[in-house]
Formats: sequence, structure tokens, C-alpha cells
Amino acid sequence: MTEEQIVSPNLEDNKMDGVMELQILTKIKEVADEILKTHKNSTVRFDGINYADLYVRDVSYNLHLDGEETYSVLIEECSPTAYDFCEFMIECLKDKLGFPVNVILEW
Repeated sequence: MTEEQIVSPNLEDNKMDGVMELQILTKIKEVADEILKTHKNSTVRFDGINYADLYVRDVSYNLHLDGEETYSVLIEECSPTAYDFCEFMIECLKDKLGFPVNVILEW
């Protein structure tokens, strides 16, 4: 495969795609931050969460080998096995954004 086959002949198209993806990633982070803030101020608590330091560390766009495109949110200060919290975040993100976002939990 040549470079011409990989990169669109119109470089402005590639720049526009990058700008649009950055806007989507920024929106996902804003929504995830808002969900965390609202949840931290509620009385509902999940096991395996360090609520004092809980935050969104990163948001990513993922292009898989099969062509599937997904988004992911990395949340720090919680157990990777906090499955109920993970499901809570997945549902809240989908409700607010209108599309699914994977949630990854790390200490």
C-alpha cells in the first residue's frame, strides 16, 4: 500500500477529520466529568471506588483492524473490577451522548 492510498489526496479532509474527532473527544470528556461530579455529590456509592481522587484521565478514539470505530474513557482511582460502577458509567454516557462509549477503570 502506498502513502497515497493511506492518506486522502486532499490534506484538508484529513485535518477536518482530526478537528471533528477532537471535538467529539472533548465532548465525551466533558460529559464524563459531569457524570462523575454529579455521582460524587449523590448518596449512591459503589464498592472499589476512591471517591476522593476519582477522575477522567483520558478519552480515546479507537480504530480496530476490522474497521470498527469506538470511543473509550479511562477513569482513574477505582478498581478494574468495579463492574457495577462501570455499567453505571456506560449507561450514563450512552444516555447523554446517544452513542456507546467503552469505560476502562484503573487504580
